[in-house]
Amino acid sequence: MEYDPADVPILIGTFAFGPVAGFLLTVVVSIIQGMTVSAASGGPIGIIMHIFATGSCVLIAGNIYRRNKTRKTAAIALIVGALVMTGAMVLMNLVLTPIFLGTSMEEVIPMLLPAIIPFNLIKAGLNCAITFVLYKSISHLLKGE
Repeated sequence: MEYDPADVPILIGTFAFGPVAGFLLTVVVSIIQGMTVSAASGGPIGIIMHIFATGSCVLIAGNIYRRNKTRKTAAIALIVGALVMTGAMVLMNLVLTPIFLGTSMEEVIPMLLPAIIPFNLIKAGLNCAITFVLYKSISHLLKGE
């Protein structure tokens, strides 16, 4: 597990251009990261996990935010997105970590509460908080206003 701030620009892009654009950004970033900086630590499994986790966050947060583009809605969207992302990572860790580590799901389950859930809540929460602070101040630049 490692903290990665790459979700911040993805979330900013999602708020500026919509959930589909955010998902496409997620796929591109996941592939580039998985083939370069994270190749040794995750490879194809890392790519899949990042697409699933960040993709679920941007699709949920982006769809909530596009309906009513206010600071309050942005906060709600990011909180819900962070929670959904954490849930997605629990599922992905239960399914893919046994394959990656060559272990059983029964050995991964005890890691959920002390490590996997807190780490993903902190990571998603931090990325969403940074997005919340930055987005409104730079959104006009992204939209050419």
